[in-house]
Amino acid sequence: MALWASDARDAWRVSAAATQEWRLGRTSDFLYYNLLGLLVGVNFFAAYNFFSVPFRWPAAVRRGGRHAAETSYSLYAMHFPILYALRSSLPDEPFMYFYPTATVALVLLFGRPIENLRVPAYRLLRTLAARARLLGRRPVLDPIDHFP
Repeated sequence: MALWASDARDAWRVSAAATQEWRLGRTSDFLYYNLLGLLVGVNFFAAYNFFSVPFRWPAAVRRGGRHAAETSYSLYAMHFPILYALRSSLPDEPFMYFYPTATVALVLLFGRPIENLRVPAYRLLRTLAARARLLGRRPVLDPIDHFP
């Protein structure tokens, strides 16, 4: 919260000239976000060690945590494209924090169905790969031997 409340994001922003030269696009805040990610990771590590004693969370919290954990890959893979799609289709933010709120809502809405497709997609790809290996092992007939 202290990092968010400070003006570090504005102070550490890469200049517009460097952003153009390095082709960063809208990611001129990457220093701030990398530090924020590091602090969040340290926070998770500290919370894990704090709660290393067996602790039973309420059932609703456990279900919510399980759902969030099961959609974590979707969150990782989908959040940035969704943000760019929202910003390009709605260049003016309708209200404060609309982009992050809409992104989280869309990831939660579509994250679970996409996660449910992961296992069938893996099985399909594994089957296709096995068939491709079998096709590669078949003997090739010489056309002269095949026709009398």
